[in-house]
Amino acid sequence: MTFEEYQNHTNIKMWNIGISGIFIVLVFLAFSYLFTFNLFPRVITIADLVIITLATFRLIRLVIYDSITTFLREAFLKKVVTKSKAGKVTVTYEEEERGIKRAISILINCPWCIGIWISLLVLFLYYAFPAFWFFFTVIAIAGVASVLQVVSNGLGWAAEKKKIETGLLNK
Repeated sequence: MTFEEYQNHTNIKMWNIGISGIFIVLVFLAFSYLFTFNLFPRVITIADLVIITLATFRLIRLVIYDSITTFLREAFLKKVVTKSKAGKVTVTYEEEERGIKRAISILINCPWCIGIWISLLVLFLYYAFPAFWFFFTVIAIAGVASVLQVVSNGLGWAAEKKKIETGLLNK
């Protein structure tokens, strides 16, 4: 690792520590709010746990992979515009080398990292504002549907591959 790479690594590490500190404060504030207003659940039912889990799964996928949230991911990337000698303009996005934008870009592109934040948000909103139950149920159903879609696509692709391998598709 070069000295410059080490400095960038140290810079990101410091931002990660700061972001982790913010997360801990938010956990404390969410807990305090729920406890103060007697909204803290004494028991989480299986149905609630399933809705919360599936909604969290779907929102993670929405933030990290879905094209509808590309604008969110791009907001923390550096836009690089290049023009070739022929006049063709190309736009690409690259991670910043250091700073808060780099740290947030890493956070929102990592399912394990953003998953903790989204689970806190979903859990808090689910219990703090009961009207969110409907929204999270819709998102949970979408989560199940996306899993079923991926499984059915996989089965279809495997079946097509098997047909090609056995020569059944050519007949």
